[in-house]
Amino acid sequence: MEIRQIRHFLAIHEAGNFTKAAERLLLSQPALSASIRALEEDLGVQLLERGRRGIALTREGKRFLEHAQTIHDQYESARKDLRMPANAEELRLGAFQAFTIARLATMLKAFCAAHPNVFIGRLLEGTTADVSRLLAQGRVDVILTARMPEDDPAQSLALFEEEYVLVVPAGHRLAQRRSVRIADLQGERFIYRTHCESTIPAKRVFVERNTEVQIVCRTGQDDWAIRLVQAGMGITIMPRYGAFAGTVHVPFEDLGINRTICLRWRREAMTSALQAFRDFAAAHDWTEVGDERPSAGRAMSAVSDRMRDRG
Repeated sequence: MEIRQIRHFLAIHEAGNFTKAAERLLLSQPALSASIRALEEDLGVQLLERGRRGIALTREGKRFLEHAQTIHDQYESARKDLRMPANAEELRLGAFQAFTIARLATMLKAFCAAHPNVFIGRLLEGTTADVSRLLAQGRVDVILTARMPEDDPAQSLALFEEEYVLVVPAGHRLAQRRSVRIADLQGERFIYRTHCESTIPAKRVFVERNTEVQIVCRTGQDDWAIRLVQAGMGITIMPRYGAFAGTVHVPFEDLGINRTICLRWRREAMTSALQAFRDFAAAHDWTEVGDERPSAGRAMSAVSDRMRDRG
């Protein structure tokens, strides 16, 4: 049994299928399948059952799950302890995927420079529900997410608000407009951002205004949405942030959707590292973001040197 096989087993359980797990692990599906087969042969039991609805744990797989998680956690704890400099504090961060990575990377770079005694030991991303679950499970210390009405003020901090705008190619018929109405999008080719918390309200607005668009792509990746708009494949609705070459942001007159970005943490898990991160995020200027795609790689390369575990 190898630790990588344990990681592979846990990744499949969390993802629910081999395809998503392979993507997260940066492995091919055949390599992942071979790893699991080798683990099952070593243990002498079948751990997973493949079905139409995805992967399910067998009875033996359910028994092994707790052992696998314990082995993985103990290994990671030992590895961090041996690699982390003396007096350093670890901070584990979760971020929802509808937030631009360049803006987060810029903030992390500045935070790491200002607090050299704090290590970003884990940076996990997912949907709003995903990162909220990670926080509840204690797998991260703080999450960057969209503010919810039920958020406890004692365990959350609003950072800034973003307006949703129409994003079109520079040569589009609506690119020169000062503002648009939902009805102006009738018949347009549309890039549908599936991961965004505004998706349902925006879809409802289209129905209410009797406006139909042609959905040419559904994507959970903002990079895809932006690149497809740049290529003239369609238009999209997303938060106003940054300036992307070849695209234009056009405000809406009648959409009325905004989002507030916030930090959320568990009160009982407050540490000096988390306190420092919260204070830094509150004082950080989140508006200073230009053309984000070129800068994202440079910003994250500096942060990556400080990271010990990507989860």
